[in-house]
Parts: sequence; C-alpha cells; structure tokens
Amino acid sequence: MCVGVIGLCVGPCSLARSTVIVTVDVESTTDLPLPQQIDAVCADGSRCGLMEIVRLLQAHRLAGTFFLNVYEYKNYGLAPLRNIAVALRDSHQDVALHTHPQCAYDPAQPYMYGYSLEQQIRIVRDGKQLLEDWTGMPVVAHRAGAYSADRNTLEALARNGIRVDSSLFFRHPASQLNGLGLPNNLPSRIGGITEIPVSVYQRDEHPAGLGSWAPPFSSIRKIDVNSLIDEQEARLALTAAVHADFPYVVVFLHSFSLIAKPGVNGVAPEADHKARLVFETLLVETGAAQTSTVSALASMSGIIESGRRDELPHVSVTVPAWKYLWHTLHARFAAPVLLTSAVIFVAVVAFGALWVGFRKRRPLP
Repeated sequence: MCVGVIGLCVGPCSLARSTVIVTVDVESTTDLPLPQQIDAVCADGSRCGLMEIVRLLQAHRLAGTFFLNVYEYKNYGLAPLRNIAVALRDSHQDVALHTHPQCAYDPAQPYMYGYSLEQQIRIVRDGKQLLEDWTGMPVVAHRAGAYSADRNTLEALARNGIRVDSSLFFRHPASQLNGLGLPNNLPSRIGGITEIPVSVYQRDEHPAGLGSWAPPFSSIRKIDVNSLIDEQEARLALTAAVHADFPYVVVFLHSFSLIAKPGVNGVAPEADHKARLVFETLLVETGAAQTSTVSALASMSGIIESGRRDELPHVSVTVPAWKYLWHTLHARFAAPVLLTSAVIFVAVVAFGALWVGFRKRRPLP
C-alpha cells in the first residue's frame, strides 16, 4: 500500500514547529481484561503489553500521558488498578483520569453525557480522589471514555480542579463537544478548561490500479497506531499536522495497541507487529520535536495562540481495490444491508461450489 501527501517533506526535521503529545487510553476490552495487558507476552515471545509501551517511550526518553480508567476497580479490585497507576508514576509517565462510568455507576450508561451535572461531578471527584491517593500526585488532566464529554463534563472537571481535557474528536458521534463551536485541531478555552483536541486529518483513499478513475473515499482519522496503514502514513500524518500549523499533535494509543488478538483458553495473545512498527516510527519522527504531556500543559502559559488557522490536512493513500469498495459500501449502506449482501454472496458461492461438485460426480452418458 502506498501513501502520499503532495508537497510535504518527511523526516524528523519537519516536526520542529509542533509539540507532540503521546496519549494512551488504559482500559479493558471485552476479550482482554486490563490486568492481563500490563506485562503481556505474546505468542512469538515479544512483550506486547502496557509496560512495553512505557519501555518504548523510555527508550526514546519520552513521557506519555496515560488516561487510566480507574473505575475498573469494581471489576478487578483496588490493588490491581492502584498497581498500574503506581507503575506508571514510577516510570515517570503522566497519569491522568479516563472516565468510563459504566464500570462503577450505571452499567446501562457508558457515556459521560448520559449523566447529569451533579452525577458527573461525583464521577470525576471519585476518580480523581482514587488516582491522587494511589500516586500522591495531583490529577489535572482528563479524557472521557469514547470521547463522550459534553458541556456538563467540562463543568464537572472545573469543579474538581481538573484544568485540561482531551476529549474533543472532530465528527466523532459520541463527542458532544463538537457542537460547542470549539476548533477541531487547535487548543481552546471553555469554562476555565483548556481543551486539547485529538489531532485529526482527512484520509483520501484511492483504489490501486484505478488511478483517478474512481473518486477518493474520504474519512476523518486520528493519528492512532492501530488505524494508520503503515509507517509511511504515520510519517506523513505527522508532517501534514505540522504543515497545517497544529501547535499540539496528539498521538493516540490504547493500552492494548500492541496486541492484535487476545489469547483464549490459555493460548498467548498475538502480537500486532504492524502497530509496533508504526509506533516506533512515530517515536523516531517525534525525536526532533518538542514533546509534552497533557498534564504539563495545565501549568503552561501561552497555550492558546492567535493567528493560527484551524485546518483539516489531507493525506492521500492507495489501498487494494477490495478495501476501497468495502469502505465505500460501508459508508453508504447500513450494516444490515451489508450483512445481508455478504450472506447472499457466501450462499451463492457455496451453491456454485456444490453444483460444480455435483456435475463432476455425475456419470457420463
């Protein structure tokens, strides 16, 4: 697969104008509980867990911001979550609050915007208190789970002394901050909170072999090690953000980003080698840039600068024709239609195979 941005140079020198912030959402998945992610070793013997992400950061003398979903203590107990927070602190990483409230409050309501102001104040207060008790450090930064912050969330953060948020994700359906008139890729201030949005760009996909015959399939992407196609797109996405004059470029991971498939029935998980290569590429490219953590911005002045335009840079990629077709159909038709089409397709192929087999087995006249 090929990737390109017209007119942009690639390399560490091109990142000198922006501050790069590496962020990691630390949470469970349905198939991969958080305690199993911490020091995970994958089937090929490679370390692929949360602390491996920390080790890679340290190898490049970097600190990331780890948004920890402390509310999972309801599932695993206080000690495992406390141990994660302490391990991150002792590794000189930034430990911040990640709010997935369904773990400790209403299991039927996963989004922060589904709670009242008073409820959100309590959720933030409880999570902040846990983190501060565990780490002995002030908690001043936050990201809502599924980017689901709304205006009440910002008020709840302010009431609890949290000064920086990074929940705004342009056009994400769960991000209720999109309707508040905030810039999409620039920091802003609202209600005493500094908002550092998740950095986004527009990916324009072109089908291989068809050149300009087909219109590009466009989608909004974040600089996420699991969604970037390869190392080349990683370089160009960073470069595009810098050329668009982003003061802060947010790189995104999850605590499970280096794991492709969780292990089952005692089998070790499968490593995501592509994600690792992409992450290492991003770290190398970041080496010549200024870096920061989200919490560090809480004490900095001059975060909001005038004269910058809020741009959405474009990155062009070439993908296999089948992937281009799938993305185009998925965007234009509802999932049930796609599922029905897939079932019909499989049924037709199966019937055809059976018919061919039947014809071959028929005795000749």
